[in-house]
Amino acid sequence: MDSTEQSTLIPDQTRSIVHETYVNALHHDNAEIPANAAPVGVVNIKMYGITSVTDVNYPALAPPDELFNDFRAMKEELEENNSSDKTTTHNEAWERVEFTTRYEQYLENEYENTSSDVRAACEDIMKKSRENPIAVVCYEGKDKNCHRHILQSFLNTHMSHETHE
Repeated sequence: MDSTEQSTLIPDQTRSIVHETYVNALHHDNAEIPANAAPVGVVNIKMYGITSVTDVNYPALAPPDELFNDFRAMKEELEENNSSDKTTTHNEAWERVEFTTRYEQYLENEYENTSSDVRAACEDIMKKSRENPIAVVCYEGKDKNCHRHILQSFLNTHMSHETHE
């Protein structure tokens, strides 16, 4: 990604911060991330051109299959039974399966396991963020709940604890 072409990116910000954005924002040059941020994928299925806008992908940081499948099933059920727009249906399914709580628990449990892929991916992102900002990237648009928001908070919290220890 050529940061000089990304005119809508915000100026360089404090290092050691993980940002977040989504694939289409990067494709259309309207991601609200620092110009020097390195975009990293956090998906287990590569599609929609994610490999053309990210430097590396960490599939271990995608939601676990059970959670994702529960979410997808709830979303499909809601789509069949109501006429809400897709964003509303997406966010309602998210709440009904307690996605935030379950994904946070997944991250915490896996991070505690020093030999887990989640721990290794988090440590790699935190290490890279000491040099330049990082932006975790997924597919969901701005108005939809997405695991990258939770992951961003998780990583920033853990980096904050690292600096204060």
